[in-house]
Amino acid sequence: MGYYSQADLDQAVKAALDAAKLEDKQRVEGLRRLEQYEKEGIILGTQGNADQIGNYLASNGLLISAKTVDAAIQALSDSLERPEEVPVFLGDGTRQLPIDTVPNHQFSVAQLADLDKRQRALKGRGDWHGAAF
Repeated sequence: MGYYSQADLDQAVKAALDAAKLEDKQRVEGLRRLEQYEKEGIILGTQGNADQIGNYLASNGLLISAKTVDAAIQALSDSLERPEEVPVFLGDGTRQLPIDTVPNHQFSVAQLADLDKRQRALKGRGDWHGAAF
C-alpha cells in the first residue's frame, strides 16, 4: 500500500460520490426552477434566456441550483425575454389586477377576491389556517 490506508481511500471515494450526488440534485432542482419560471409566465424558454442565465452563472462561478437560478433571474430581470401580457378578464367582466396592486374601494369584489387569492398564493399562504392572533 501507499501512504493512505484502505479506509482513508474508501472514505475519500464516498465523500466524492456524495458531493457528486448533491451537485446532481442541485442541478435538477435548478432546472426545475427554470421550468417553473417558464410555466408561470415569468420568462420565456428561449435560447437567448438560457444563454444569459448560463453566462451569469459561469461569470460568477456558480453551479446551477434553485438558489442560483433565482439570483440569475433577479439580476437579469431587465434583459430577459418575457411573454407579452395577455389581459385576463374575471367572471364579472372586469380585468384582472396586477399582482402588486394595492387594494382600494375602486375595484370590484371579483377583482379584490382574485387579487387576494393570487397574493396569498405568492406568499405561500393559502388561507388563515394556523394563524396565530
